[in-house]
Amino acid sequence: MKQESLILDPGRVTPIPPAFDRRMTDWLLGKLQGVDPGGFVAATEDEVRVSHERPSCLRPSSLGHCERALVLEEASYQGEGPWTKVVPVALRAKFEFGTHVHRVVQAALPELAHEVRVQYKSIPGTLDTRGAKSVVDWKTINRKGFLAVKKAGAPREDHFRQAVFYAVSAGRTKAAVGYFLKDEKNGDGPSTAFDADHVMIFSGDADPALADEWEDKAQRIRDHVAAGSLPEYAVMDECRWCDVRAACHARLDLRLPDYGRSKIVGSTMAGEERLAAFVALREGDALRLEWEPTNEYGPRMPDDETQAAAIMVFGPTGVQVGYLPATGSPTASIVARHLRAGGVASATVIECTGGVDGRENHGRNVEIMLASAVMQHA
Repeated sequence: MKQESLILDPGRVTPIPPAFDRRMTDWLLGKLQGVDPGGFVAATEDEVRVSHERPSCLRPSSLGHCERALVLEEASYQGEGPWTKVVPVALRAKFEFGTHVHRVVQAALPELAHEVRVQYKSIPGTLDTRGAKSVVDWKTINRKGFLAVKKAGAPREDHFRQAVFYAVSAGRTKAAVGYFLKDEKNGDGPSTAFDADHVMIFSGDADPALADEWEDKAQRIRDHVAAGSLPEYAVMDECRWCDVRAACHARLDLRLPDYGRSKIVGSTMAGEERLAAFVALREGDALRLEWEPTNEYGPRMPDDETQAAAIMVFGPTGVQVGYLPATGSPTASIVARHLRAGGVASATVIECTGGVDGRENHGRNVEIMLASAVMQHA
């Protein structure tokens, strides 16, 4: 690989951060010229996986995720096996298409090593592709993600850390992330193309300190599992699809300021009456909260996909003024679970924003009260 002449300067101390690597990208496109990435056949049913060896989420492909979620997942593997996991067909199609693309690419690079088992301290893993001085981790991502890294001029932080982990484990000095744009056309299934519009490689120095940080994170997770404790909650994008949301949210106390304060959204969705009632709200106004499980558009409940985590907000006159936000925060699903269990919830307007020159859009922040004590598992 000619591009692997981009090695560390012996006298340099500060690692080079990852950036778009034109030479590696052009080299790969040359290797893939004439190669057809087609032939993928999507799964048609869920897959049931049974493991007789104790699974673990402490892998390079997982350690970039939420630490609290990883503690809950790792704790779920305690006790006696076997352990069963159902992989939905939609998720199978997502990951299996990525695997298909990776295998096609690896077949076009016979001079390099692929699917190499490695271990760094306590964490094992399998790297995608290893060269003489660098490791490449292949990622097949949707258009939104592809355009985001292209605009940023850098790979996603967790993706690059994963590549660094593999590189350090394999004794390599450079780490690279190769992205393939996944086109998702209605009815046609996922596809990609091996051209400049669909392929990018980012590379940088493999700093061992980044691998050590993940080793430290893995140990913190083990310590939490052993102690039966959890890290502090933090709102993350992955909360929307997290598999352990129900267990995570069940252990939050809505009375704490971080979770018990929210805002009203959706005030402009249902005509002038709702908007007028919303704008009329003043600090100190009491609000009624009602769960709307049949809402077709709201995010689903963490523990029941048939029900929506939608919380309607009603003003002092009885007119609905909007909803609690159900994405980016656990508050709505916590209130929904509380109401579903027979509790009572209300709110008070604590701040009115906007409605002035330069900030015409009105906003209302609220504080939520639950009639019961700290929520237990529903």
